[in-house]
Amino acid sequence: MARSLARGIAGCGLIYVAFVTASGCTVNSTKVDPAGGTPDAGGTPDAGGSGQDAAPNGRGFTPSNIDLSGVDLSMVGDADIATNCAINTGTDAPGGSCLTLQDASGRSGVETVLMQSDGSKVHVFVVKSLTVEPAGHITINGPAGGLPVVIVSLGDMTVLGTIDVSAKHDQSYGGGFQSSQISQKGAGPGGGPAATGTGGMLGAGAGGGSYCGKGGQGALESGATLTAGAAAAPVGTVELVPLVGGSSGGSGTFGAGAGGGALQLVAFGQFSAGAGSTINVGGGGGEPAVSSNPGDNSGGGGSGGALLIEATAVKIAGTLAANGGGGGGVSNVGLDATPDATPAPGGGKPADGAGGAGSAGTSIDGATPASVNPGPVGGGGGGAGRIRINTTSGAAVLSAATLSPAASTTCVTQGKVKP
Repeated sequence: MARSLARGIAGCGLIYVAFVTASGCTVNSTKVDPAGGTPDAGGTPDAGGSGQDAAPNGRGFTPSNIDLSGVDLSMVGDADIATNCAINTGTDAPGGSCLTLQDASGRSGVETVLMQSDGSKVHVFVVKSLTVEPAGHITINGPAGGLPVVIVSLGDMTVLGTIDVSAKHDQSYGGGFQSSQISQKGAGPGGGPAATGTGGMLGAGAGGGSYCGKGGQGALESGATLTAGAAAAPVGTVELVPLVGGSSGGSGTFGAGAGGGALQLVAFGQFSAGAGSTINVGGGGGEPAVSSNPGDNSGGGGSGGALLIEATAVKIAGTLAANGGGGGGVSNVGLDATPDATPAPGGGKPADGAGGAGSAGTSIDGATPASVNPGPVGGGGGGAGRIRINTTSGAAVLSAATLSPAASTTCVTQGKVKP
């Protein structure tokens, strides 16, 4: 199942083919002892580096959702991402992305697909250590949908640039849910209610997707008796076990915003996200209504996705974002979730059937737009996703960090790694 994985990937851009020349990266092809704690023949210590041997795998703790015991990690190397690196997780089999490239020596890391406890699959990449430089960008992309993503470093993981697993309007990546149906409930466990009132009947815009935060309800056309219904209650577990992406908003005349992706970052050493770094699993903006006919209403924004960070110690000075997308407005798509603590606006102008804003900061629920007369009307904004941080001590260092949803909300939790 496992395939080769480049340790020093850079310059791959948005090309998914396996044979691409990598540039702007450094490669260390030292052999790593998979059992932990024992140097190889060249005298290089285990990449775990912490000296902890309490866990059965010899690396100090057992990561959530995955079991690496059956994966050959005997030859992995350091990854230093200096430019663009696109990871394709659109299928349930390894291959086809820039992280499957080999270096000149033929040594590489590991790419595989593993099963979670609930039977669902995750796409896993393992390296010896990972550094995302300030100009580096790891992007999870097409084909749309795909599997949740787990990136494992046997040593330290340092993010100075960007990791993006966010949805783009109606397209989801990295295990987020999307809906291509018209006037249907959103996809995923927190899918938003569909727009109502088709066929010239007065109705309501679609609701936003829910995860930890609830999606906003769609606006009601003045005089309508049909509504889109209440948004889904919060879904998923605070531990993010299993790892599940965000849900799409309900669809209107032209679809809905997709849910943000699901990303798990595991470092058996230390994890740090420096100032200026961004890790984004936000939802997509809802699709608009482009007709003036009653009942031709807008789609809801997608919910934020899931971000799980596990390491012996974690220090965050950058931005972690799992915001909802803005609801669609009349003739204007809602904006995708922001990679900061600012709510994504709904599409359109308030007087013309604007969509509701997505969640952000301390506002974990998507907004419900105002009703207008005459219709059509806007869709609700997407609710917040979930952020979870597990460390040996149970407490990460959040130094000048920006977390959205905010660290003070129920959508951000901390715990201890499993022994």
